[in-house]
Amino acid sequence: MQVRMARFKARMDSKQEGTPRADNAVAGTPSKSSAPAKYDDRRALQHEVDTEILIEKEQTIHELRETIMIMQEKIKKLEQLLRIKDSKIDALTAKIDQYDRATR
Repeated sequence: MQVRMARFKARMDSKQEGTPRADNAVAGTPSKSSAPAKYDDRRALQHEVDTEILIEKEQTIHELRETIMIMQEKIKKLEQLLRIKDSKIDALTAKIDQYDRATR
C-alpha cells in the first residue's frame, strides 16, 4: 500500500511540475493555504489508494468466484464418472456371481 501511495504521489508531483504552483507566492515562503492543500492532497491520495485497493479486491473476488464455478463443474463431472464406474463394477460383479452360480 505504501508503494502505491508513493507511486501516486510521484505522479501527482510530476503533474504539478508542469504547472505553476499558486501556494508559493514567494520562493521558499509557504502561503497560509498550503496546510489545507496538503490535507486535501493527502485525502485525494488516500481516496485514490482506497479505490485501487477496492478494485483489486473486487477483481480477486471475481476470479475466486470463477475458480469456484470451475471447481464445482469438475466435482459434478467426477461424481458422474464415479457413478458410471460404480454401475460398471456392479454389472461386472453380477456377471461374476452369475458365472459362479452357473459353474457350480
